[in-house]
Amino acid sequence: MSNKGSESVITPAVFVQGGSGLSRNSILSFIRASGTLTDAQFALATWKFISQHNQHYCYAGAPGDNFNYTNDPLRLLHGYGFTCCDQSTDILVWLWQGAGYQARAASMTFHEVPEIFYSGAWHMYDADHKVYYLEKDNKTVASVADIIADSSLVAREADTDGNDPVGYSGQWMADQYSAATPTYEYNTFSDETDFSLRSSQTFMLRSYNATTNIFHGAYSGAEPLASDAVNSGQFDWELDFARPDWQNLTIVSKGVEALSSGTDTFLTNSSTSSGFVIYYLSSPFPLFSLAVSGTVYLQDATASINAYVLHGDSSWSTAFPMSAKAGAPVQTTADLTSAALGQYSYFLILRLSGSAPNAARIGAVHITSEVQVAKILFPNLVPGAINHLTYQDWSPTTIPHDVEISVAVR
Repeated sequence: MSNKGSESVITPAVFVQGGSGLSRNSILSFIRASGTLTDAQFALATWKFISQHNQHYCYAGAPGDNFNYTNDPLRLLHGYGFTCCDQSTDILVWLWQGAGYQARAASMTFHEVPEIFYSGAWHMYDADHKVYYLEKDNKTVASVADIIADSSLVAREADTDGNDPVGYSGQWMADQYSAATPTYEYNTFSDETDFSLRSSQTFMLRSYNATTNIFHGAYSGAEPLASDAVNSGQFDWELDFARPDWQNLTIVSKGVEALSSGTDTFLTNSSTSSGFVIYYLSSPFPLFSLAVSGTVYLQDATASINAYVLHGDSSWSTAFPMSAKAGAPVQTTADLTSAALGQYSYFLILRLSGSAPNAARIGAVHITSEVQVAKILFPNLVPGAINHLTYQDWSPTTIPHDVEISVAVR
């Protein structure tokens, strides 16, 4: 996906026709596309969606999360595709709240599950263990309180080996529920968690994990996740200083200007004081690598161009030099991965210094990052069939759109 337009596009996605994009509204639209649903049908459909697009694993998280543990539904669904029980609970509560329902989490010492309120009662749908329990009428989905009052509702759902879908003993689960005293949590999620594809930025999705690594925060002794449990993607943002609006793409710029030289346009220091530009980048995908590349010209040994990263509550990183031999333009790259590993959002600064104006210049700049994405994000194409792809974003319809989509088959 390449944004060729002059404005950012919000939460862009490509999916096979009949699927859904990244946002909560897109998922809810997909679930409701089959027609008018009763409350019970809607609750079941959302549970099925999360159960099918998420696997049980404790737990999802990267260095960009507090304590390497994320509870952001967009990150969980689209950066990981695997969760622990409280994380899958957050996703369902997020979806149910977005549809206007009361929803809550029931937290117990052995497990956490979500409940949705309809027909005058609470109903529990466990997307982590991929199960729900019916009342004795075999129609009504039970609440946590119902299950505690009659734990046989749990035990009777076990398979022929006596286990639930994740492999826990059905009788063990029944015993745990029977002894549980739940605490109910009424967390409220924001209407939407957005990310943007900036003007002149490209996002490439892969059907495999090019990094052969995976971000997770497994408990001590937990089975490791295979690297192919996720896919990877790449952001590439091309900064063109010939654009009259190039400053609009920055958070702030000071002491720099655009300088044309032949057919090229460079960013350069405009005085003997150092100048800088700051950019902000954000996505729901934890970052594996970050690099800044460009054509660098340094007039003499006093000139320099350095890149820095800032994220969360940290201070600016140490300098990453954009090195070049004085007196000739050189294509160079600074690897900022060590300062940004596992982050979702960060600021990037380019600082240009020299003893005279225009002594430090950089052009043809690319900010490139490799990120982890969940498998749900890649549209699975059916070999030998006509595949219809849908593009969707949630930008205001008033802004001009110019997004280019391309597909390559290995």
